[in-house]
Amino acid sequence: MEKREIDLTVSCYGKVKGVKYDVVILPWGATEPHNLHLPYLTDCILPHDIAVDAAALALQNSGVRCMVMPPFRSAFIRATPPSRPFWKT
Repeated sequence: MEKREIDLTVSCYGKVKGVKYDVVILPWGATEPHNLHLPYLTDCILPHDIAVDAAALALQNSGVRCMVMPPFRSAFIRATPPSRPFWKT
């Protein structure tokens, strides 16, 4: 099994157009800083990699064909400066 058959982030239309999928997996995570040494998308990268591994195991062990979508990224956007409480805006 090729990774391009289960991971849409590295796939192309020509590789998946004839494949019938049983399940679509949508990993999600936050976009936020993780100190000085980890990328902002750490909370998206890890769930996506876990989903790809789970999709490979589902196909190998149960014959269930999954497609892992690109991760959904969410972020908290502060509407006011941190030094000013929101109720005084």
